[in-house]
Amino acid sequence: STLSSSSAASDVYKRQMSATAQNPFIVRVNTLTPTNEPGALAGFDPTQSYAWILAQAGSLVGFDVDAFTLDTSGVVNDLAGGNIALQQAGNALRLTFTPKPSLTSVTGPTAGSYKVGDSLSFEVNYDGAVTVSGTPQLPLTLGNAAVKADYATGSGGTALTFTYVVQAGDSDMDGIAVASPLVLNGGSIKAAGEVDVPLVFTAPVLNAVLVDTTAPAISIGVRSVSITATGPVSFPVTYTDDAFSASTLAAGDVTLNKTGTADGSVAVSGTGNTRTVTIDNITGEGTLGISIGAGTANDVAGNLALASTASSTVSVDPNHTCLLYTSPS
Repeated sequence: STLSSSSAASDVYKRQMSATAQNPFIVRVNTLTPTNEPGALAGFDPTQSYAWILAQAGSLVGFDVDAFTLDTSGVVNDLAGGNIALQQAGNALRLTFTPKPSLTSVTGPTAGSYKVGDSLSFEVNYDGAVTVSGTPQLPLTLGNAAVKADYATGSGGTALTFTYVVQAGDSDMDGIAVASPLVLNGGSIKAAGEVDVPLVFTAPVLNAVLVDTTAPAISIGVRSVSITATGPVSFPVTYTDDAFSASTLAAGDVTLNKTGTADGSVAVSGTGNTRTVTIDNITGEGTLGISIGAGTANDVAGNLALASTASSTVSVDPNHTCLLYTSPS
């Protein structure tokens, strides 16, 4: 690498210095007291950023940080994990100090209900750039289960993303919880200079982030009559789910379970989590019952109801008559 500096645009005066990573420039950094004696630098605060210009020229080209070695053995001040580095800023060569990043916050997923396969995404924020290796983890509590969100993206920046994919059987209906500290899991999170950064944080309150992997249950009640010639006969249908949202049950979702020559037409009525399936215009002889297909209702998280089991059956007898008795006047 060749570092070239020029004092004027006409390049009347140039100075070149050559070095490589194997044969680098060595920049020795020493701190001095106010009387220019070796010692602690007065007023230095390791939580603040600093920059000192070492050289400046009309044109500075060819800078390669790998061609420089910094010797900071003469620094007396406690750097508290901060990093001293050399960098080019325009046509200036400067020495910088960057504090060790602090972990400023952890944020969770958007409020709502999450089902199997949904991703819970968390952001861990530092006030300085960090580099991640391996797969650090963020501890979570879902109901009574301890799980972990894995590091996903963000290395080299200030915001790290951790994700957890909801699994079958996960459940938390009063809000998930995040636990400090981060777990390195054999990996690392470091700032410049291979400095370990803080892992402890204040956990966010996530009472509105729910996990629901249970589909609405569907049940078919007892038929309104046990025997009929022409109908109608009705079956009550109930969806059970604490987070029930809606039902789309229609006649096309209902299967008639038929024996013999029995047949009929189907209609659906009702609102909310209760419906009534009615079989009318019945003909033939045998038995009739119903089954309901999957996906006819959903809860807030988007879980879809499973298919029902078969209902009880009604006997269809074309010779059946219903006698109406009235009391004597």
